[in-house]
Amino acid sequence: MEPFKITDGDIFNVSADAMVTTIGIQCELDGHVCKELIKKLGKLKNSFKSKLKENSSTEEEKEVIKKESLNNIKDEIQKRIKEDYSLRYVKQEDITEIRTIVDGSPMLVNLKDFDKLGEFNFKYVFFVAFKRAEQGVPKSILSLACQEIIKICRKEKIKSVTLPTIGCGVLRTPISRCSSAMSEGFALSRELVKDMTDINIVCYEDIKEFVDEFKNPFKEGYKGKKTSPESRCLHIYFQTSSIPS
Repeated sequence: MEPFKITDGDIFNVSADAMVTTIGIQCELDGHVCKELIKKLGKLKNSFKSKLKENSSTEEEKEVIKKESLNNIKDEIQKRIKEDYSLRYVKQEDITEIRTIVDGSPMLVNLKDFDKLGEFNFKYVFFVAFKRAEQGVPKSILSLACQEIIKICRKEKIKSVTLPTIGCGVLRTPISRCSSAMSEGFALSRELVKDMTDINIVCYEDIKEFVDEFKNPFKEGYKGKKTSPESRCLHIYFQTSSIPS
């Protein structure tokens, strides 16, 4: 039985080992899901909570503390993203030299240092970097990203993952292309997909027409694709793409 569950609603309410969100290739944390994640992490930060109690004299002071907390979270998340990118792809010791991330690269960040009380429904976050373009994410790049996510899941013993309809928000990717690319990526990783207990895809538009527009082509596309040799195209792509300057 295939592990796919396609629903609508709030992606943060779905339980899985890992969640997927998108970032820019210069590590911009500006995607809809990513912004909400940073906001939630900021609320969890104990120092932020304690400072609010200590400095609660004015609303203006509260806002300043809140912004400082969110900026600290952003800086730390970006640091973790670049650390994983360096270890996993480019082997660059000085992460401050990483200016640009290869289009379509997924980086994995463990939330254990941010979510000490276990309030999130996931332990890890995949931050997938995509180039901003008027026409959205190319199908080939999105397909490769999905293949790489599943490959990393196998390596890190992650058994369940929750994804949005990748690229359909700020990246402006048409839902039909997103559905086709994701189904292709998972189909080409079918042998690895079989090891997963759950692959949840959450449509951010909670209307039936949008969900159906994604779900039906996805199911047909997944059935129709044949499995390719695991990781070969991924290795070629991620090793031959330009290393960040």
